[in-house]
Amino acid sequence: MKITGITELAKIHLEEILQTCSAFILVNSTFQEENPEVTYEIQTLCPWNCSGNGICNSGNCTCYTGYAGSDCSFDLSAPPTITHISDFGFCDKSKENCDEITVYGKYFLENMNTFCYMTRLMYNVDGASLATESYQIGLQERTLFEGFCPLQYSSLRPWVTFFQFNISNDDKSFTKTFNVYTFQSLCQEYQNNSGDIYYTFKDGFCFIDGSCVIDGETNPKNLCDICSVANNRYRWTLNEGLCQIDGVCFARGEVQGTNFCRFCNPSSSNSTWSLDNEFCFIRNRCYFRWEPRQLNSCEICDPDQDQSDWSLNKDCIPTSEVSTDSPTESVEPIIENTTILESTTKIPTTSTEATEPTWVTTYSTSEKKTSSASTSAHVSTTPRASTSALTSATPQTSTMAPIEVSSASLSETDIIAILCASGIAFAIVIAIACVVYRTRTLKKDSKTRWTIPNVKNTTKEIPGISLMKYTKK
Repeated sequence: MKITGITELAKIHLEEILQTCSAFILVNSTFQEENPEVTYEIQTLCPWNCSGNGICNSGNCTCYTGYAGSDCSFDLSAPPTITHISDFGFCDKSKENCDEITVYGKYFLENMNTFCYMTRLMYNVDGASLATESYQIGLQERTLFEGFCPLQYSSLRPWVTFFQFNISNDDKSFTKTFNVYTFQSLCQEYQNNSGDIYYTFKDGFCFIDGSCVIDGETNPKNLCDICSVANNRYRWTLNEGLCQIDGVCFARGEVQGTNFCRFCNPSSSNSTWSLDNEFCFIRNRCYFRWEPRQLNSCEICDPDQDQSDWSLNKDCIPTSEVSTDSPTESVEPIIENTTILESTTKIPTTSTEATEPTWVTTYSTSEKKTSSASTSAHVSTTPRASTSALTSATPQTSTMAPIEVSSASLSETDIIAILCASGIAFAIVIAIACVVYRTRTLKKDSKTRWTIPNVKNTTKEIPGISLMKYTKK
């Protein structure tokens, strides 16, 4: 008692003495007969003599108001006596949940309306206070000498969380204040600077959503997220080798369901689908290179031109012909004036105009050629007169401007078809000419003689035969 200063230790010895006396009297009938008064006093004693907080009656205590228990030792208004708390107030969340703090003392009775009054303090990694919040929660009893206060955390996910608490039964009398420090030894290192407790960051770790994560570790809730100390120690970093599209993670090369032409290509984009260079994606459907459009073979998938729409098939481009009704350019011939020198007597002249035809050659649409019109020569012919002479006439020359004509180029198939058709037509014409010539020759040889008129030495032009001399015989 001198060393500890706790007088309650004496009660243990006094109670032991009373129990020894009761046992001695109970088994010693001679003592009971010789000392009836002492026997009665000992047998009717109450535990701890009701602790001075009640009346002892035949071994039972009747407690005064505000006290309870078999010995009336419980002060209903006073909080439990707390001797110590678990782990001296330090809780490592890397090893346990740290969702409660255990308290030891006496006495933890049921239905006593005992509450834990909690203050939650949150700090950032730089030591700055993030927030301070308070709440109260009922104390949970395990035994008369043990209970616990639940620990509640904020959604803010701070670097560390400290708790301060005390206990009361009536919100008037409180125990002393206790401190609880929660931390994570995996990535946080404990520091105590003259009673000022704080934690520093360990190398090679991230601190994300209130938890320590090793550098390079994958997020179990999203395989596309990893811990990258170099990028951000407090947030998940997107894995460059994967794609995260519409909140779903895909591996490199993974296709978009049934759309086989779109796949995950992180080198192009890790947030959207990439299109394969050998396919077209038109109206939410995939097409192979050169695949034609349904019911229209002149539209095909040509990824080199457009991967999101149909491209024109070059073999289906129509060949346009030169229209003579609508010339691209109207050309008026240039006619030079012709002066004719006449004598006193006018001699009529006849003029013939010889004009060669103009051939128009079509070229491809990308090339334009010019064909020249032939020169028309006007020749005047004057008959001779005995009394007058006619001067020569100046010939007229008409010059036509170049005509520019263009048409669509012919494909190789069309050219070959035209050449073949031309060759066949030419062969047919030659064959017909040979047959006609042979027939006419046979008919001519079958005649005996040409009928010659009764003429004497003379010449006459016979129809169908050149001028010949015939002599009557």
